[in-house]
Amino acid sequence: MLTTMLLAGTMLLGCNPKEVLEPALDYPAFVVIDGDTIKTRNDNALKDKVSKNDRSGLLETTVVGDTILVFKLPKKLKPSKVSDLTKYKNSKIPELKGKQFKLVAAGGNLTQGMRDGGIFNEGMLTSYPTLIANQLGIDFQNTLFDPSEYNGIGRKVSSSFNPTAGPVPKQKEVINNLAIEDGRVKKYKYITKPDNYLINAINGLQKYEINMDRLSSYYQLHTQFTNNFGYGLLTNSKKFDFLLFENGLQDILVNGLKSNIPKYDLTELQKVKAGVKVEYNFDRLTVSGSEVYTTIFKLLVSQQLNRGIILNCPDLEDLPYFRKTYVAEIKKLADTYGLNLYDLLRDENLVLGSPSIDSLLSPRVNLSIKPWVSTRVNYNSEAGDNYIISGDTRKRINESIAIKNSNSRILSEYADMPICDINKLYKNILNGSVVTSDGIKVDATWPGGNFFSTDGVYPSAFGQAVIANEVIKIMNSFYMMDIELIPTAEYLRR
Repeated sequence: MLTTMLLAGTMLLGCNPKEVLEPALDYPAFVVIDGDTIKTRNDNALKDKVSKNDRSGLLETTVVGDTILVFKLPKKLKPSKVSDLTKYKNSKIPELKGKQFKLVAAGGNLTQGMRDGGIFNEGMLTSYPTLIANQLGIDFQNTLFDPSEYNGIGRKVSSSFNPTAGPVPKQKEVINNLAIEDGRVKKYKYITKPDNYLINAINGLQKYEINMDRLSSYYQLHTQFTNNFGYGLLTNSKKFDFLLFENGLQDILVNGLKSNIPKYDLTELQKVKAGVKVEYNFDRLTVSGSEVYTTIFKLLVSQQLNRGIILNCPDLEDLPYFRKTYVAEIKKLADTYGLNLYDLLRDENLVLGSPSIDSLLSPRVNLSIKPWVSTRVNYNSEAGDNYIISGDTRKRINESIAIKNSNSRILSEYADMPICDINKLYKNILNGSVVTSDGIKVDATWPGGNFFSTDGVYPSAFGQAVIANEVIKIMNSFYMMDIELIPTAEYLRR
């Protein structure tokens, strides 16, 4: 385990291992969830059977230990008044008449509630669609794990324990009440018709989900079902009053950050209007998924289900995990030891935090075991390490996100669905200009701030509440609704 390696490096410097161990945590033997008594179960043995990519959730994390974290039911806030939603129902859909207002969400890991490097029940229950549904006073079904497996997989917490004294943020992995079976994440079993759908350009309209690599692989398995969002539209089986659609990072953070985002043609889209049948040839679907989102929006317009909001995509380097690069520190070390670390030293590269980089830059890890120093082997990014983003890849990702956001504007004009500009929101948060309606300054510092979660990519519960309020503001202004904003202070430190 990484912890063993780090401690070994520390002991080589003469430290007593007892000096770097943190005290054991006390935790309740049982928790009560929805009236059921759930035993706090140590699943460390199950976790160790999961492959590295499925377990980590993000590209690389520097884990320095394990921890127990028991379930805390997120507070379900009730607005002082609940809007009369009957006047906001989709009157064009006969099947919805007389039924409760139906809100659905479709998007990537942001929409699903991923945070802290994993997917787990508390995260899903504080996703921005769930928080909005709470404000509307309606039911909203997430793909929750079984209550006894509430920590799902991949969840981590920030740690001050730093045996290497290296610069990369340290984390501990949660090991209790996981949803793992035979080395893989379990599929959810609770509901047959969720309201929160995971989509991407690979599996968007297929009847059966296709497993993906790295960032989405374990949650992709969890949400594997035959009744997904795109296929449901294609078979005319999805009906709803309002849609939250995230056209976000789900197509960027897959397959090793490779991306191929096509440009959309508004004129072609406008050929399909309400009532026009949409044909879809599965044989034409390529891995790039060039037809998936345009087909989804053609189906939405054709079936008059295009009441909703589109959330666009933040820039990759506005996310702290990707914004923090270690090129300068590595250059200084290379000069000290006369190393030729080639790809690591290129200014245009992003060198992300990882155990190897942390050990390389650590003042405690002995030179005899420092990566590339002890062997004098020159680092080469083509060897397959996935914590280096080359300048060319970095440029391609930035171009792809720009195309994706341009596409969102085209989809918005075609479907007459307004955009919640997440890209601009993140930039405003980074420059320190965002204060919530209840007076809290939104802090993008990582680790330690309040907007981003432990992983430095996805928002915290508070961050999700901030996004939910931005969506609510647009619902109120564009659709003339009167939804109360969320008191975001209630979601700090969750």
